[in-house]
Amino acid sequence: VTQRRMVHKSIFADSQLRHMPEHHHGHLKNVKISGFNSAKCVVELTCYILKNAVSLECLTLDTIYGSRCDDQGE
Repeated sequence: VTQRRMVHKSIFADSQLRHMPEHHHGHLKNVKISGFNSAKCVVELTCYILKNAVSLECLTLDTIYGSRCDDQGE
């Protein structure tokens, strides 16, 4: 999922996270979030994935937005 730059409320400004309904995702094994930051919605999404992706094998949080020079198709 790609999202262009937007202004988001930081988790440091408001640490109350929303609780989303549980829905187990049994086939989600690898997740990479590029441009990970302290935006509240990004942290909430990450928590949701950790809680509900029961088959999760790898979660990569990349704080770099966009591709890297050495990125080889990942």
